[in-house]
Amino acid sequence: MRPNIRPNIHITDYKTDMTRLKTAAAVRGELRHAALRDPGLQRLIDHLGYPPPRFRTPGFATLLRIIVSQQLSTAAAAATWRRIETLCAGKITHRKILNRNPAQLRACGLSRQKVDYAHGLARIVGDKNV
Repeated sequence: MRPNIRPNIHITDYKTDMTRLKTAAAVRGELRHAALRDPGLQRLIDHLGYPPPRFRTPGFATLLRIIVSQQLSTAAAAATWRRIETLCAGKITHRKILNRNPAQLRACGLSRQKVDYAHGLARIVGDKNV
């Protein structure tokens, strides 16, 4: 029988300075602190352990990777990302994405909507509005 492990905390209930979360130890410390306020979260940690840290370099490619990964399995997102890297000759920049037409990005596995998001993000970064 699966234990009741639903957390009761909401993201609006717990705020932290995200710039402090640069190490696995810092993430675990923040989770321990949040678990003090929420027994459900503590049960999750006890049952599943701490999640593996996922640190990425800030910038355009990281934001684009978040968009690409939404609503996809880990394997599908990784395959799509590899195809985008190949299309961009290994280094993904806003200029390279802007220079790719929608059909090229669709061939990598992006939906029409994600192509629009990718081009929109690239324009915003290019215009220095981020």
